[in-house]
Amino acid sequence: MTSSKTVPGRTHDTARRWRVPPAPLAASSGPEGVAVLEEVPGSLGARLWRALRLIATWAEIAPESRGWLAPEGRRPKAKTPTWYPIEIEPALRTLDSLLDDPDGAERPAISEAALAIAVWARTEGFGRTAAEFGQVAAAADPERPSHALAAARATRDLADYARGEAWFQRAIGLARATGDWTVYIRGYLGYGKLLWARGNVPGARKHFERAHRRAARVGNRELQGMALHDLLVIESTRRRWEAAETYAALAIDAYPAGSDDLPRLCYDIAYCWLRQGRHAESATVLTRLLPIMEPRARPAVLGGLAHAAGGSADARTFEEARSELVDWRAAPGVAEAWLDIARGAMHLGRIDEARAAARTSREIAAERSEHRIVFEAEALEESCASLTKDVDVEEAAHHPDPAEHLAERVVRKLATV
Repeated sequence: MTSSKTVPGRTHDTARRWRVPPAPLAASSGPEGVAVLEEVPGSLGARLWRALRLIATWAEIAPESRGWLAPEGRRPKAKTPTWYPIEIEPALRTLDSLLDDPDGAERPAISEAALAIAVWARTEGFGRTAAEFGQVAAAADPERPSHALAAARATRDLADYARGEAWFQRAIGLARATGDWTVYIRGYLGYGKLLWARGNVPGARKHFERAHRRAARVGNRELQGMALHDLLVIESTRRRWEAAETYAALAIDAYPAGSDDLPRLCYDIAYCWLRQGRHAESATVLTRLLPIMEPRARPAVLGGLAHAAGGSADARTFEEARSELVDWRAAPGVAEAWLDIARGAMHLGRIDEARAAARTSREIAAERSEHRIVFEAEALEESCASLTKDVDVEEAAHHPDPAEHLAERVVRKLATV
């Protein structure tokens, strides 16, 4: 008979809920690491693929058996390519040493090198490569909550939601077990975003609220701001403007000046105004954000700007934003951006263009299992078919202007970035 330890004062069921889930099994579609070869061009892609396979094998076998990875007399000197991104140079050199001395390699160093490559790949838009390296980083040092969180984010961004959910559960469990409350809070925030993308709004809200409570308990103001920010997005989408602006004001106060998360917050406040029909104010903030937003968030800003330009009868800005979005492949935020392109086209009276953009949005969202966007795109396609006005315009007429002082605070805070 096996026994399980419980926390004093808790029931067996409560304690069992916090057992750390195992890491999800590796994906079985295609040869291992083929995504790296498909995404990263040239010799660097081949180098990263070899590194990925080596780390995965090193992590799987027992320490006493690792010597065969580079048998005595056959220890090839792995060499980094003659060109490579400076961001991953240290990581590549660390992994080079793995072939020279696999027995002496330490888990923290190998996992950190893999994680550095995952972060670089995510920034560069190599989503599948980021997921691959995020997962081998977690495998190389399986008790590190931060590595499980990185794997969770990468698989979620790839729309591999089942695996992403498993990794988030593991990250949260590891973080709770080790008292790493930063990863614990970020885990709930990331898990909430996954549920949000799948259309589970009550589940997303629950996770954001839990993250906010823990952040308040440990006194982490920036993570409080992130949770309030996510709650703002939910209320804005539900068109509960007063609640949305309350969360917006609280989030602005919580974020420290110069925070890397401020641009995203300002974007979502601008988008809240956009939903209310405040196109001019929204366009001002979005135009200011475009040159400073991180690259992977650019599609969202382009879509919002096209929507605002359409509502302001600014056909030139609409065309510029739409033309740039055409070059983006399916990635987080792209489907919703095309939905905004459709709304902007509706405002300009371009019904056929709106219908085509809504169809593009629906197709991308369906590929990524973004059910909420699929639903909204289908509804907009029906509106185009019946030649009705965009719902944003109809509801804007019944809602008062947003507080002017909030707009002033957004601009002032954005100036600190």
